[in-house]
Amino acid sequence: MASPAAAEDGAVGGGAPATAAAAGERDPAPSGANDASEEEGAHHVPSPSSAPAAAHGDGDAHRPSARPDAGAPGATRFRSGWGNAPKVPQFQSFVPPPGGETAAPKRWREARAAALREKEGEERKRAEEEAEKERLEQERMEENERLGREIEEKRGELERMREEGERGKAAAVAAVAPAAADEADAEDGAATAEEGAGDAIPLAPENVEEKGTDDPSPDPQKRRRKCLLCFIPLLLLVAVAVPLGVVFGKKSDEAAAVAGGVVAAGAGNDTDAPSLAPSGSSQMARPPRPAPPVDPGPTADPATNPTVASTGEPSMRPTLRPVTDSPTRRPTAVPVTAASTLTGGPATLTIEASDPSLTDGSGGAPNSLYSFILTANGIPSDVNEVRFEWTPGFGAGGSDVAPIATPGTAAATIELAYPNPGSYAITASVYDGQRELATDSLQISIAGTTLAIDPPGRTNAQLLVPYSFTLAAGGIPGTVDNVKFTWSFGVGPSGVGESASIPATGGSAAATATQTYTANGAFGLVVDVRDVSTNEVLAQNSVTVIVGEGREREDTLFSCGGWTAAQSGGGGVTIDNWDVSTIPDGAVFDIRFDAFSVPDKFVVEYPLQNVVLDTGWRGSASNEGNALYPGGIAGDGDEESNNIFAKLTQDTLRVTAIGPDPNTAWEYDLRCRTPSLKDGEPCTETSLDAVTHFDCPSAACAYESLSPASSMVCCSSGQTTVRVTSEEGWSWTGNRNFCNDQPIGTACGATDAICSTNACVGQMCRNSKLAANEVCSIDNDCEQGKCDYASFSPSSSNVCCASGASTRIYTSSSDGWPSGASRYFCTDQPLGTACGVTDSLCASDACVGGACSGAKLAANAACSASNDCSMGACGFSAFSPTASTVCCASGASTRIYTSSSDGWPSGASRYFCTDQPLGTACGVTDSLCMCGRGLQQC
Repeated sequence: MASPAAAEDGAVGGGAPATAAAAGERDPAPSGANDASEEEGAHHVPSPSSAPAAAHGDGDAHRPSARPDAGAPGATRFRSGWGNAPKVPQFQSFVPPPGGETAAPKRWREARAAALREKEGEERKRAEEEAEKERLEQERMEENERLGREIEEKRGELERMREEGERGKAAAVAAVAPAAADEADAEDGAATAEEGAGDAIPLAPENVEEKGTDDPSPDPQKRRRKCLLCFIPLLLLVAVAVPLGVVFGKKSDEAAAVAGGVVAAGAGNDTDAPSLAPSGSSQMARPPRPAPPVDPGPTADPATNPTVASTGEPSMRPTLRPVTDSPTRRPTAVPVTAASTLTGGPATLTIEASDPSLTDGSGGAPNSLYSFILTANGIPSDVNEVRFEWTPGFGAGGSDVAPIATPGTAAATIELAYPNPGSYAITASVYDGQRELATDSLQISIAGTTLAIDPPGRTNAQLLVPYSFTLAAGGIPGTVDNVKFTWSFGVGPSGVGESASIPATGGSAAATATQTYTANGAFGLVVDVRDVSTNEVLAQNSVTVIVGEGREREDTLFSCGGWTAAQSGGGGVTIDNWDVSTIPDGAVFDIRFDAFSVPDKFVVEYPLQNVVLDTGWRGSASNEGNALYPGGIAGDGDEESNNIFAKLTQDTLRVTAIGPDPNTAWEYDLRCRTPSLKDGEPCTETSLDAVTHFDCPSAACAYESLSPASSMVCCSSGQTTVRVTSEEGWSWTGNRNFCNDQPIGTACGATDAICSTNACVGQMCRNSKLAANEVCSIDNDCEQGKCDYASFSPSSSNVCCASGASTRIYTSSSDGWPSGASRYFCTDQPLGTACGVTDSLCASDACVGGACSGAKLAANAACSASNDCSMGACGFSAFSPTASTVCCASGASTRIYTSSSDGWPSGASRYFCTDQPLGTACGVTDSLCMCGRGLQQC
């Protein structure tokens, strides 16, 4: 049946047929949106001459085939790319019919007009938001143009200086050369005269040597003097030209360097990835990009860089798994000091776990907070403080500044909690300014069943080549004798399988799964290990397999403040490497993404190889169970995650987008911030509607506990909105924000998200929820989610229902209850539990004699209520005060008034079984007898 909205639209459209939208679920185009067109279609009131409108179906699933050209008139730059500005529908004015309109059409028209006005307001608001984004983008482009002009002016100035230097050189040479030539001529004349006087030969005209003629018998001493005189101007020229050449040569080199920098920056904007914009669309000019820095970490080694893995080789990326928020201590911005010179021996760094169970093989407990001590020795004597940086082996790392406690020594204590069983490598470094002094690592273990997949994913895999994965489970409980592995390669039924039963020897078991891929794309391999006897899942893991080549792109985040949009994308695997070298240390990073309806996954690494965020498959829940998305849909397509990590020394972060469906589309933005406060420091909520608090690392300023006496602080892991009332002690009733991930003992009301353990019990954060049959106060206290009466008895208490369900029953004060009211009781109770007359309270579904029984009573068995009987009727077996109540064989009874004068205890109406055999006392009621006629007896 059509929805009311659809029926209404049909009425407005005059019953014109609608053209069905294209079949199949599709996302919007990567860089555009057609929300305006879809909404316009939903509310358009056609004129009499308008053609029937095409039905778009689900707006979230519709995707246009091409993006409009950016240069086209009316094109507006939106966050997701180029697209047409939202259109405000135009409506014809209403003209009442002759004789006036009736009340019903008038009400309909007024309601319709109100809805349209509201829609127009929403369209105007969206247009204003897009205009604001356009303005910010324009400001950024103008700033880039200004920088370009300054570079050009600087280059012109250097060119002018170079030309002036050249002119100075020429002038110096011109001034020195004539004087040197005159001096040489004078010296030649003097030498000639001296030789003539020495020979005492009168000068005759024929003996005079003409200048410039060759001397057939030159004097060697004369030639030496002439050569010496020739070198004098050259020496003077060098004396002038050398300083000029040095100065102007240097300036010229600077100009060349600037020009080269501009060329390199322009070239850096090009990537090998294919453009996702349609042909003819304009691309926004990016500011000059600095050359990518060399990562000092191990990721600079091509042998371990996943982007250069050979075809079909295992990926070096870690196993992708859901990651909790970063550790409790967050990085802080640190001023960079001048690097000192090491004196004495090299510096050393050690990591020490405070709990020996983390390193002795027994393993720590999940979700427990552990302390680690970082100690640096051999620090140079001229260093006053050092900076420690660490990564915990999962999620985001952190940093801390420590003073030099004793000569050459500094230490810092960090606290980490690990959510899942497994083995983790903590790595740490100590820095003097930007110079690394020493590094260390520590391997720890968290107890519980683990599941590893080797290799941890593949990149550039080939078609029609079998690939094998080793599945290894460890930490299997001693109570489990045999396990089995089940897996899905995300390619449909052909990729689903399970192993045979495998003995869990020493708590370990292993198996191998092999798959051959027949299509390019991104595929997820999800694996679990189960107890064979109970089919209970002990552990689960997943990796990504990339068949064919993925797209790899380079980009730069130049500054902190607003959001920076990445290029949108679609199906397959897209790897974006972001240069963040210009971002200050300690800046925190946020990401917001939109996968629309067709699911995609986003994975963020920082430093490279360290996963700080794995969103899981995000998109429409209608894709749940699709083989393309093993492990299920983790949530809606759009989300904003703040403070996913803080910048350390490394200058590259990586965002990988995975879209198994070739028709998918996605987009994401990055932002960095430089908070002025630290986690846990007092803050002020600037507005009740404020969502982002830039002073706090997590962008969240909220109450630290669900108590009116608590204060507002910077939350370490975001915030949760809870409605509170003045009856609870708050100054006013309404919504307030509270910090997430609070420690055990924090007041939480009934909101699990406030607790780091996600367990709010008895209005306080606890280690875990209550188990079945434990005494409770509210549903939220229980692991099963239900807290109700354990039995149908006024003396029973509220417990966590083992069944996870309850039923509502009316109770009367005459039965001993405090008042007559409806109360909730746990269902599926064991035999012997008080159940009143309600079968659903019993696991056997048989409440007999007020208690749960194995079965209902048979015909003619003594009973106390109709619910006791399998036939459903309990009555007197005969019309006699001495008769007993039995389960009526006929399954029916009739109501008859009895008088105390006939021997009954009192005058009252009583129930009697019908269809009694001959000879049964029946009074004057024929319906008690089978024969239908009775005279005292049948």
